[in-house]
Amino acid sequence: RCRLLKQEIGMRMLEMGLLLLQVQAHEPEGDFYRALDRAELDHRFARRAMQVARKFGSSEHRKALANRLGTSKVLALLAEDEADIEALAEGGMLAGHTADEFAKMTKREVIEALRAERDERAEEKAADEEIIRKKDERINKLSRRATRTSRREQVDELLLDLNKFKADAAAALKSMGETYGAIDTIYADAGETIEEDVQQNIESAFAF
Repeated sequence: RCRLLKQEIGMRMLEMGLLLLQVQAHEPEGDFYRALDRAELDHRFARRAMQVARKFGSSEHRKALANRLGTSKVLALLAEDEADIEALAEGGMLAGHTADEFAKMTKREVIEALRAERDERAEEKAADEEIIRKKDERINKLSRRATRTSRREQVDELLLDLNKFKADAAAALKSMGETYGAIDTIYADAGETIEEDVQQNIESAFAF
């Protein structure tokens, strides 16, 4: 009964937020805050209810998602992108979890999953930026070479780089082969053939 009442609180907060958005759209700012005072609503709570309404009140499947997750988890999801919330509401995944999985989690577990996803994205962004930095650095290095070395010297230096890339590529191919072998072993031990989508991912990885 308590769980049901908690869900009902969440839906009432969403409904209140939608109503407050309508009031705000028709009243000057000063009059809007005076209206909050007349309704004996804390301004911070009202802003949070409006945030919930903007994020989860725009469609029926978003409302259903808010009802399924409850107030605390909905509040934890407020900072997520609109596209991610939409995907989750339509049966997709966010931070590697479906709506049903989020519903079974505690608020702390939801926050930790979202934080882990943000950390992973930050690491990927940093890695991409490092690749771009090294690429720019190499272009600048080649430009400097062109102004101070002969053609043969430039070629000799590039050949050294080519041999390094060849060694790196060989090591990468070896690692890819070992990874494929591990996947194949998992299915072989289970007495099953590799699933089609897994096989497609493997073939895509080697298609270069």
